[in-house]
Amino acid sequence: SQSRWWPVVRPADKYLASPFNTYENVGLPPAPIANPSAEAILAALNPVVTDCLFYFHAKNADYQCSPTYEDHVAKLRAIYGRGS
Repeated sequence: SQSRWWPVVRPADKYLASPFNTYENVGLPPAPIANPSAEAILAALNPVVTDCLFYFHAKNADYQCSPTYEDHVAKLRAIYGRGS
């Protein structure tokens, strides 16, 4: 079973009595639903220079970076036995 970063919407969630329930309420919620930290904003404004153009997360929560698509596919094949 593969874990998901974003939670799956369950049918009951669509009927919660909340002003933030955008399934039931038309328009925007009454307040922000996401609040990035100052560090996240600074990171977006000042990205790290890298040759990492392709990446994937490995099972151990580490990530694999590659400068080319060919290297990316080679790492996928080496770690997972597949890739295209």
